Amino acid sequence: MKVRLSFDSSMNEAQKAKFTYCAGLMEKVLSSDKFKQSILSHKYKVTKTTGSFLWKKTVTSTVVGFAWNGGKTRQQVYDFIQSGAESLDKTKDGECDISIIIEKGRAGVLGRTNPSTKWQWISKWFFDSATPAELCGNLMHEWLHKQGFSHSGDKTTERPYTVPYAVGYLMRDLVQLYLSSGRI
Repeated sequence: MKVRLSFDSSMNEAQKAKFTYCAGLMEKVLSSDKFKQSILSHKYKVTKTTGSFLWKKTVTSTVVGFAWNGGKTRQQVYDFIQSGAESLDKTKDGECDISIIIEKGRAGVLGRTNPSTKWQWISKWFFDSATPAELCGNLMHEWLHKQGFSHSGDKTTERPYTVPYAVGYLMRDLVQLYLSSGRI
């Protein structure tokens, strides 16, 4: 799998170099067996409490797959990611097409995008302080929105297990593992 970058014209060479370095790291992870196995084995726990004040009942269950997965199984999520098909260009070219703009951004917002534009906006405050692993995780998260995956705008209990969040965290963690060990 390849990561193809394009940049806003206001970006300087040092910024482009940081993103290009991250693209290379993302390619290593996306092509790894560890990434595939992590997607195919993804599950999470959900705890629900029901009943009234005196008769509350708490049940914890394991959910196999991802929250807000568009009806896709783990295998279908993996295959769709690997296809490189995006909402604006449904061509299955095996590429993450990432077009980046660095913007002032709001506190607490790392980046943003939507499936109807080619651009991914990265907050300057985040970009300036982000490690390569953190930046790779964010690029992956935002790119997954390009594929049509979404999550709640609210901080719900299942939000970390949606495809953009869960796979973005996975990317971050596997890049960190690769950088610390030289392999994944």
